[in-house]
Amino acid sequence: MVEPPSTMWQQDLADIRGVTHWHYAVSPADIEQAAETLGRRCIVLDGTDVEDRDGFLELCAQAFALPEWFSMSWDALEECLADVDAGEGLIIVWSDWALFAEADPEEYATAVDILRDTARRFGREGKPYAVLLLGDDLDDTDPLDLLGDDDDDDGVDEFELLATDPDQLDEAESEG
Repeated sequence: MVEPPSTMWQQDLADIRGVTHWHYAVSPADIEQAAETLGRRCIVLDGTDVEDRDGFLELCAQAFALPEWFSMSWDALEECLADVDAGEGLIIVWSDWALFAEADPEEYATAVDILRDTARRFGREGKPYAVLLLGDDLDDTDPLDLLGDDDDDDGVDEFELLATDPDQLDEAESEG
């Protein structure tokens, strides 16, 4: 992880959209405080004990305070996240995601896809939405490797696109 100058990471936090690695050595509590300063809601997903889909869905149900009708399925999660109150913007801090990514790469990829799709939706509504993947083992467990190769030969890896502006994502997909 990169040790940030005192305010550099805060500016990056203000600008980031989509799903991305967060390479700064900053705690979830520091990010929560900075999000508040930016006027954004912050939700922390502590993935310390999450190894599978059910664990991730339970984590989301608690962290997002999902409604009682939430049926612990990917479709229900996507539907519920569309209704989350993002206020003036939302920052999700997903710490210790690597255990889930290593234990069940396909289900992990589905979770990332849902978060990415939600980011696009909020972006189209003009609300900043970012998911920051935190963890000590970013060098050992790269989500790009776990999500598989982007074989459309456009020269851009999909995970790199996750951190771009949602409108650019839509344009890149329509060109591919």
